[in-house]
Amino acid sequence: MNPSSVQAFSDLELAATAVSSGIAIGKAYHFTQIDLKTLEEHRLPVDDIESEMRRLESALAKSLEQLRGLQTGNRDDAADISDIFQIQIQILSDDSFLSNIKVGIAESKANIEYVIANHIRDLEKKFMSMQTEVFRSKLLDVQDVYHRLLRNILDIEHVRVTPLRTMPPGVIIVAEQLLPSDIALLDLKKIGGIVIENGSTVSHVSIIAKSLGIPAVINVPGILSLARPDSMLIVDGYQGKVIVRPSPASEARYQKKLAALPPQVRSCKARKCFTKDGISVRLEANAGSLLEVKEALRCGADGIGLLRTELFYLSLNRLPTVDEETSYYKSILALCKDKPLTIRMLDAGADKTLPYLGFPREENPYLGIRGVRFLLEHPDILNNHLTSILRACADGRSVRILIPFVSLPQEVDAIAGALQDIGKKEGVARSGYSLGIMVEVPAVVVSLRQFLDKVDFLSIGTNDLVQYAFAASRENSRLERYRTASLRVLLELISQVVNSNDKYKRDITVCGEVASDPALAPFLIGLGVRTLSMQTSALQSVCKEIEKRSHGDLVKMAKEFLEK
Repeated sequence: MNPSSVQAFSDLELAATAVSSGIAIGKAYHFTQIDLKTLEEHRLPVDDIESEMRRLESALAKSLEQLRGLQTGNRDDAADISDIFQIQIQILSDDSFLSNIKVGIAESKANIEYVIANHIRDLEKKFMSMQTEVFRSKLLDVQDVYHRLLRNILDIEHVRVTPLRTMPPGVIIVAEQLLPSDIALLDLKKIGGIVIENGSTVSHVSIIAKSLGIPAVINVPGILSLARPDSMLIVDGYQGKVIVRPSPASEARYQKKLAALPPQVRSCKARKCFTKDGISVRLEANAGSLLEVKEALRCGADGIGLLRTELFYLSLNRLPTVDEETSYYKSILALCKDKPLTIRMLDAGADKTLPYLGFPREENPYLGIRGVRFLLEHPDILNNHLTSILRACADGRSVRILIPFVSLPQEVDAIAGALQDIGKKEGVARSGYSLGIMVEVPAVVVSLRQFLDKVDFLSIGTNDLVQYAFAASRENSRLERYRTASLRVLLELISQVVNSNDKYKRDITVCGEVASDPALAPFLIGLGVRTLSMQTSALQSVCKEIEKRSHGDLVKMAKEFLEK
């Protein structure tokens, strides 16, 4: 489709993934990144390697200066993004970060631009092979650092900055992707909506769009060519679609919908959740970064029910030191204040491999060395990991430590023993932390009583539990019918966990996707679960659904569903 024929279309409706609800009507404003294709295809031979190295060091110094300025810059739109830049400063300050680039320049005797562009492509291939969205989204942080280096090498940072700071109000940003530091340049109060060709529901942009009430959609292939600059667009963040060059009738219909909506509330309403007859339900949040923790707590989460530690590991290009990891957990504990924090131990393996560790190839990684199995096979990593967690709570702050992908009681014994040994060295008593397991392997459900004397709490991971119960990968779209049929089986499994726990009275949390679904979460309360951990964006909608019914109604509803 050429540009002239594109203009002939009106009311062109494109499917999208909604990441922030709302409706926006406005003109498209294009935002583009550096053209890597041109750079990676144009290799210039270099004789003076030292001169290229000096160019690299100069770009590094400029990049660090810019990031420090962005980190300390004041914003008045409530988008606290300083943590993004702290991570990037740490990456650039690490001597090992640029080693591959320097080696590439020396070995290929090519210009820096060519080497970095090809290095970015190699990283993309590694990260995009990971099937879990939260891991693919971390590629943006790494890309961001390299793109900044490239812009400073080419001395074109001003070309990017000026247009974003002078954009007209009410525009709809259209981009192939938005890197984390792009957010710092955007005057978010001027933006009516966001449309991104490739994106992630857990990216920084998605989180901030939700927190500020900016309608946003992602995964709209070809939108940059289909929506020319200044083309009228409608962004429907409820139904997940974009209308390019809407007809007068379509625009009038959406203007009517827009007028009927209540004024956008650009902050979350924090409140406790109770059933209609006053039974308290804890609604906690899943998070993978300081930014997500801040947003969850601001939106009223009762705590962090699942901190994904692997995302911190992915923010680096090497294993973290004990001091770095301890500092990270202390920062999160400081944010949580008196609210509970559940730290899931490093859940590496399967689709969550760490690129710098060189995971061996497995025939079926989902049934292989992942979670606690990986940690027990790497005692040095395990020791440093647990030392970091215990040091973070050495000042009297208790944390909940969650063991991932448990299938045997002996695995819990091994982790408990390691914690006891490290606790003695670090001066942290057993009372200083709680120990729990992820219930995500069906064998654990069946043999749960063998585990309950060993743990303080349980966290049910419904995503993997369904995947393993049905032998159907949750990433394979061709197996959707199995997941659709899974609710009854899943509720039976959760009911079995609750019943097995009846005399032990361990705390039970459900932290999978089901907990984030307002239509399904009430069933979990009816089964006897009292704590849910979910996406921050689901907190209010789940609470509203639970508040509509009494506890007795929820129990009856769950029972009737299972007896159908």
